[in-house]
Amino acid sequence: MSGFFALELGIRGLRAQLIASQVIGHNIANSRTPGYSRQVADLRPPPDLRFTALGRTLTMGTGVTVTGIRRQREEFLDRLSRWHGTDLRRLETVQHSLDLVEMSFAEPAGFGPRQAVLRLWDGFHELAANPESGPVRSAVREEARALAANLSGLATRLEGQRTEHARTAADVVAEINQMAEQIAGLNRQIRMATLQQTEANDLEDRRDLLLDSLAGLVGAVSRRELDDSVTVSVAGSDIVQGDVALPLSSDVAGGVLRVLDSLGSPLSPTGGEMAGLIDLHNVRIPEYINLLDGFARQMADALNAVHRTGHGLDGSTGLDLYRYDPAAPARTLTLAPEVTASPLALAASAGGEPGDGEGALALARVLTDPTFGGQGAAEFWASAIGALGLEVESVTREVDNTRILARQAENRRAEVMGVNLDEETVHLLRSQHAYAAAARLISTADEMLDTLINRTGRVGR
Repeated sequence: MSGFFALELGIRGLRAQLIASQVIGHNIANSRTPGYSRQVADLRPPPDLRFTALGRTLTMGTGVTVTGIRRQREEFLDRLSRWHGTDLRRLETVQHSLDLVEMSFAEPAGFGPRQAVLRLWDGFHELAANPESGPVRSAVREEARALAANLSGLATRLEGQRTEHARTAADVVAEINQMAEQIAGLNRQIRMATLQQTEANDLEDRRDLLLDSLAGLVGAVSRRELDDSVTVSVAGSDIVQGDVALPLSSDVAGGVLRVLDSLGSPLSPTGGEMAGLIDLHNVRIPEYINLLDGFARQMADALNAVHRTGHGLDGSTGLDLYRYDPAAPARTLTLAPEVTASPLALAASAGGEPGDGEGALALARVLTDPTFGGQGAAEFWASAIGALGLEVESVTREVDNTRILARQAENRRAEVMGVNLDEETVHLLRSQHAYAAAARLISTADEMLDTLINRTGRVGR
């Protein structure tokens, strides 16, 4: 066995501890870098050295070597964190939009659908008591117009939300496609690094960070391939295959927001912001628009039926009180042009006699009759607003619960992949001491060789 073997052992120790220190320094430098995974230098002893001495086969350790630099990451925790994250993003999207709906349906300063109905009901009673009063007629006409404007404004704001959802979906799709291109490029670089047997830990961190974002946007899932690339899919359709990105698109067809794969086939994302946008645009917001349309249609038809049988102060009869487009009753609800032109056209009289206010009383009864889902108009709106509040409360509770689960999953993942500066400092001190010990080994071996080379045979001279 060579007399320089001890030197080789020390040199290997120096190299290994230097690399370990550099890895620790890299961890410390990136302790606040989003998505960074703590790295560890894997130190292993090389194969033992076998030699024969004194008629026996002996083995001797050959020091240490760095077999690789490993990321501290667990795929299960990644999947768990993304699963909770994608559900949380979907619920937060729904919650934000429903909060806006609730604000629209709220009755600030007493001005909302329910209050508008009550004021119109009061106006009809006032008109019944003073059917020939011009100021009363003008006031009732204004209350009727205000109710129509209230419903129209609500429907317009809800339609505006749907339009904004479609616009946001298009932006989200563009962001998804951009991330898919980046992942495809990282797949290419990681595969090349694997073929060259070099580490690609930082590239994989960047890719995992993009996968986290994609999960939050559209509920994307990934599958690691044998060449260390990942295949990314959304609702069963691939958007990244190796170094090729397959772009998504979105459109609104027949009032339905859709996400399409690269072949133009519709997808059904179940998580992420996109799933929330689709749910809002296609289901939740239309339910409230339909509620408005149904109420506006029933109210207008019922009031018109009574109004046509009455007589105005100008002798008119057979006139409607409201007009609307059947395709969008609430949004297009307006006063009939004859009533808009003159409050004298309000049919306050049932028989046309002066001082007769029975027609106005009949109009008032329409608003209290149980024709709106078995309730009067004001009670209908009280129930609708209450139901909306319960839905918002339910979604908020889901968001809170899911946020707790997502935080727990992320904390568990951070325990594995996160950098603890105190721990890294301890590891750095250990590497420093090991490096110093290896250097001391080299000094000792050097002194021994110096004695052997320069002093052997010099005794007595």
